[in-house]
Amino acid sequence: MKDMFKIAILFAAFMFVIPMIGFIGRDANEAVSAEETAEMTETSEVENPPAESTYPTPAADIFPVLDITSGQVMEIPIKDYIAGAVMAEMPAAYETEALKAQAVAAYTYALRRIRLETENPAPELMGAYISNDSNKFQAFFTPEQGKAFYGSAYDEYRKKIEEAVDAVYPEALYYENEPIAAAFHSVSCGKTENSADVWEVSFPYLVSVESEWDCDAPTFYSEAEFSADEISAAFPDADLNGEKSGLISVDALTTGGYVKRASVGIETYSGQEIRAALGLKSAAFTVSYNEKDEKFVFSVKGSGHGVGMSQYGANCLAKENKTYREILGYYYPETELIAQDYESAVHPSSN
Repeated sequence: MKDMFKIAILFAAFMFVIPMIGFIGRDANEAVSAEETAEMTETSEVENPPAESTYPTPAADIFPVLDITSGQVMEIPIKDYIAGAVMAEMPAAYETEALKAQAVAAYTYALRRIRLETENPAPELMGAYISNDSNKFQAFFTPEQGKAFYGSAYDEYRKKIEEAVDAVYPEALYYENEPIAAAFHSVSCGKTENSADVWEVSFPYLVSVESEWDCDAPTFYSEAEFSADEISAAFPDADLNGEKSGLISVDALTTGGYVKRASVGIETYSGQEIRAALGLKSAAFTVSYNEKDEKFVFSVKGSGHGVGMSQYGANCLAKENKTYREILGYYYPETELIAQDYESAVHPSSN
């Protein structure tokens, strides 16, 4: 149990960042529907011209990943990539149905990356669809990294994850004939978030749903304390003169119960801006002032951005004998599971 708690803590840390670039591309315009795209102004089309890739199309089953450490593009078979992504993103001790749900999300993520990079390739990716920089994209473990993380349990967990991948591949989540932005997070605050409240991009399948199981997660609650000097350094435009107890206040909450807007001194910030500036685990927080220690105390619920599938919630649903299909349908409403062969996605003209 202690080892499981440590692993949960580590995975919660992995989910701290908000890598929306991996879901919608480098420009928010890439997230809109085909109908909205057609209505874009001529100016925006000129400012964001489609780039042409000078790199060859990958082989049928290869998912190219840029290794940011070596600067080399790794050629990884797609099912190995999915397994490595699941191993890096979700505790392998989780229930098999939860791992299957994560595998579908990981494959959906990969298919969306193919579309984004085919339409507008990023020169810095050197022909890859993604990098292993988890600050920007879905995390991924090579076998060596997996062994370093899981130690002697690696072989057992790798086998478990590969079996989960085999059971669901090549299913992916689609909305209106396109792979969805399959966002996920470690632990919600008891409800998930609307994508528009976090990234100002609205997806009809990334909407707030109840996830009450998360309230029992070992990483559900956390506290962070900051001195007035630390707050001033994080928010240099804020005036923190005067009575400290009322200098930081939550002004509005989102549908999911996260902070939508808060005041720091005379300035107003979004909950996500405050979370990023202070390194909080989530934007679901309250604030008090400890007169004795002269510290601002942030009481935080959940871990991660809160959008899409709660991984802890998925595991709890799996324990309730829900299938991966039911888990995905709950956290990504209005989507459908479609078997999309990887070769067809990479080489659509060959069909």
